[in-house]
Amino acid sequence: MPTPPATRTGDSGTPSVRILHLEDNVLDAELLQARLEEAGLSCRMTVVDSREGYESALAGGEFDLIISDFSLPSFDGGAALAIARERCPEVPFLFVSGTIGEESAVKALLSGATDYLLKSRLARLGPAVERALREAEQKREERRLLEALRRSEAKYRQIVETTEDGIWSIDADGGTVFVNPRMASMLGRSPEEMVGTHPLDHVSEQERERAEQYFAVQRLGRREVFELRFRRADGSELWVTVATTPMREEGRCVGGLLMVTDITEKKSLEGQFLQAQKMEAVGRLAGGVAHDFNNLLTAILGNCGFALDALPSDHPAHKDILQVKETAQRAASLTQQLLAFSRKQVFEPEILDLNVIVANMEKLLRRLIGEDIRLHLDLAEDLPRVEADPSQVEQVIMNLAVNARDAMPRGGTLTLATATARMEDAPGFLPSEDRPGPCALLSISDTGCGMDPATLARVFEPFFTTKEVGKGTGLGLSTAHEIIRKSSGLIDVESKVGDGTTFRVRLPGVEAPPSTVDKESLDSSLLQGRETILVVEDEEVIREILRRMLTQFGYSVLVAGRVEEALRLYRERGDSIDLVVTDVIMPDMNGLEFAQEVERLRPGAKVLFLSGYTDAIIAKTGVLEQRVHFLGKPFTAEELSGKVREVLDSPPSAPSAV
Repeated sequence: MPTPPATRTGDSGTPSVRILHLEDNVLDAELLQARLEEAGLSCRMTVVDSREGYESALAGGEFDLIISDFSLPSFDGGAALAIARERCPEVPFLFVSGTIGEESAVKALLSGATDYLLKSRLARLGPAVERALREAEQKREERRLLEALRRSEAKYRQIVETTEDGIWSIDADGGTVFVNPRMASMLGRSPEEMVGTHPLDHVSEQERERAEQYFAVQRLGRREVFELRFRRADGSELWVTVATTPMREEGRCVGGLLMVTDITEKKSLEGQFLQAQKMEAVGRLAGGVAHDFNNLLTAILGNCGFALDALPSDHPAHKDILQVKETAQRAASLTQQLLAFSRKQVFEPEILDLNVIVANMEKLLRRLIGEDIRLHLDLAEDLPRVEADPSQVEQVIMNLAVNARDAMPRGGTLTLATATARMEDAPGFLPSEDRPGPCALLSISDTGCGMDPATLARVFEPFFTTKEVGKGTGLGLSTAHEIIRKSSGLIDVESKVGDGTTFRVRLPGVEAPPSTVDKESLDSSLLQGRETILVVEDEEVIREILRRMLTQFGYSVLVAGRVEEALRLYRERGDSIDLVVTDVIMPDMNGLEFAQEVERLRPGAKVLFLSGYTDAIIAKTGVLEQRVHFLGKPFTAEELSGKVREVLDSPPSAPSAV
């Protein structure tokens, strides 16, 4: 194999061109290098004359150009070209041969050769090499640009496809040119089906008139940010913020780029906050009038009771007075529902039989749901007793029944069923938080419209409602959930669109006889007493009602309209006073402070608190944080006397009980 010539650098100082020369004739190799140098090219030649040398050279170094004879004794140029195109396709390949014919030359060019020359015409060698090197450099630059473009496009695509914002490109007429996957998913569609549509096609009907101005051509030409409601493919709506950027060509607006952000959750939170503020305002308003309103109802119920006791049952006015009493009781129930969202409700648990609670509510439920809905009770025998506040359990049943009624606008069946079950079988049971064992199960089922999975997932959220504005607060089910949780129970729901809904309430079983008593049917002899009671009430009408209620059950009653007067009476006759009945909110001093003064005079004194205020306002006095006896207004004479009897028969209060 000929020894390759030494590396030479031209006069210009430019780097040598690295050339691999496949040639078996030493003179031809030297001639070719001389011709390149005459053309002003500085070359570093590696000359090989066999396949082994050729492949070894390609494996061991980098070359700017390959020049090959077409025919060699042990190797041919066609094979050399094939090897070069496989191993270094970007390196230009020139044939320089004395025997190549036109047909072979064309075939070589089609196979990837850059050019071919005859040894007898090397005058074109220099320009041919320079052109080959120049074209190779241009191809490398194109590849670098394409690679940079590819990386840029990949980065852009990644940003476009992974951003949390929707990207929406429209033309001057508003037609969709492109949307990213996020934008399409916001609307529950695919990018392909959105192409060609107009943004107005996806705007909520209530927003369409306002939206038309935003997507007009004259407004696409400037940057704007606005809020809109869009409509998803399933008909649901979402709130979005849209930021528009004009797209221009030669100073003319040819479309716009929309950056769309889903703010549905933010709007929902804002709505909940506004709803909470509204409810708080209603609460303050209700609290301000509840005291007087409940005092009025107490007076009405009390006087109705006196009148009914005084008149024979066949008296013409008896029925009218009874209706007044029932109406006042309904008004009292409505007041309690208005104030139900207070988080400081008095919780007075009792041992209950759920069957008795449900059976006693049957008449009320039938009036509540209306004549077009059938009520069916399926009450199991030997139901475990539970410990809960009976009035709050009734509130849960009422809330669930109202929800069921609203789900059956065209009628249907409401079923209340009880059964013995186990707490650990409930969905969402947590052994670390919930106690296992037998429980009383109350199921409330309707044959209404049912709920889809999205609604079902949020059914117990405060303020969440699917009802029209003004027809639901979104508090009924969340209140029921809170009451059951406070009673150590669990509530779950099963529903399917078109197949109705079933709510299941589980309350842990207790080993004790029920303490629920029908107060309307109490034996009056059980409410009688001979003790002395001090009544402290600043409202004269209520003070007189209380005196008459207690006197008719045999009690000796002392009354005081002010705290100062009450303390004077207690100092003078404290040893003979068995119970103090006091309003919580009074002008001079609140009931808790008064009770503390009473206890200071006589440790262990028994006190019963009365109030017509909301529980939230009572809470500010500290009454709810103490272990005290409490009765909310309004109440009947039997309810008052029953509570008085309960307090008098209870063990003596420990010092500082209030």
